[in-house]
Amino acid sequence: MILLNDLAIDYNISFIPTAKDNKHAWINQIRILIAEERIIINPKCKQLIFHLKNATWNKNKTEYERSLDGGHYDLIDALAYLIRNIAYSRNPYPKGYGMIGGDSYMRIRDEDKSSFEQHLINIFSYKKN
Repeated sequence: MILLNDLAIDYNISFIPTAKDNKHAWINQIRILIAEERIIINPKCKQLIFHLKNATWNKNKTEYERSLDGGHYDLIDALAYLIRNIAYSRNPYPKGYGMIGGDSYMRIRDEDKSSFEQHLINIFSYKKN
């Protein structure tokens, strides 16, 4: 508890407990997000990939079967906890991301555009029929 408090005060990092109900629904949500390529797993995450490929339910479907090489398959639960806490309605990019000079920008006047810039604008502009 002291560590969590220190992280919140010193680094403005806070943690919240994750709900652990509806495990089967969240496992299905992982399947859907991977199929839709909304989650892309880096090939360097060999253990996570191994867990996702090899985990099976026990007979009662209450937890994963234990194995010598996969253990408890905890990385699947960690991924489920991560996706439970994604705020899909929140823009992940901070204000001014990718802009030089913070949150201000400068518009180029039409007369200052090169012929190439104007050509690109013409190509990608919406044309009314």
